[in-house]
Amino acid sequence: RAAALLGRYVGRFRPDVIEIHTPTVAWVAAWANSGIPCVQALHGYGSITRKDSIKDKAVRVLDRLTQRRLKTNFIVVSESMTKVAAAHFSLLPACFACVPNGVDLEKFKFTEKMPDRSSSILMLGTLCSNKGQTLGIRAFKAVLDTMPNVRLTIVGEGFDRPMLEALAKNNGLEGKVKFLGRRDDVPKILSQTHILWQLSESEGMPMVVLEAMAAGVPVIGFNVRGTRDAVANNETGYLVDHGDTESVKQATVELLRDESRYLNFSLNARYRAEEFFSFNGMLDGHERVLRSVTSVNGDE
Repeated sequence: RAAALLGRYVGRFRPDVIEIHTPTVAWVAAWANSGIPCVQALHGYGSITRKDSIKDKAVRVLDRLTQRRLKTNFIVVSESMTKVAAAHFSLLPACFACVPNGVDLEKFKFTEKMPDRSSSILMLGTLCSNKGQTLGIRAFKAVLDTMPNVRLTIVGEGFDRPMLEALAKNNGLEGKVKFLGRRDDVPKILSQTHILWQLSESEGMPMVVLEAMAAGVPVIGFNVRGTRDAVANNETGYLVDHGDTESVKQATVELLRDESRYLNFSLNARYRAEEFFSFNGMLDGHERVLRSVTSVNGDE
């Protein structure tokens, strides 16, 4: 029924190209078989990282059949994603155009600030095991041993919030760690933040990192896919091994104590956001791929 409806609307509108952002829509489009060229944007690894269960194998086969039926072109948000996506769809890496996510540079303005004894560390994201807030609380306790006036702010909501609040309390961090919940004033929060901790297990292209860099906030994160595509190690922040909270602590203390390096990282972060991760750059990249598809199919 969904395919029939999609086919009807596409038949009325007759677009030059269809851009798809979820795998299930690709399946529906394949069933509708409208004959319109398609571009599918892959934003994360969830849909292209499959295990060996019967269900996952079936989905992998379905995705490959869908791609062949639609002759889909692909956009990935990071270079790291190219190899994983190519294996999932059984295609050459050249079939995937990398267009990184972009951030609104006017909304997330550069704010010059210098670290001090009461500097602020921020973690922002869904409160769940993948995002690493548990590791952040452990690393923060170690930071306080050296810099007792530093603050940690955790923004976001999720099922893990009660557990995280209990963990902070049990470690004597009540009043030191602030849980702000979901917020719609992230630009303001970043303007008052000195360092962003990005301690996820994996990311596609983390928007919070791009937003932080645009605001001139250095990022300390784990050297995992997605995060390492955004952060330039030892230029806009530091990348350390996943789970290594001692290195997170050492990198944080080092950066907060070195004003010259901090300012250099802050400026580099903004420059990197402007050069590689602007919103307009993302739009240009998508338009470039869409135009290339319509050109191949004989349209201008």
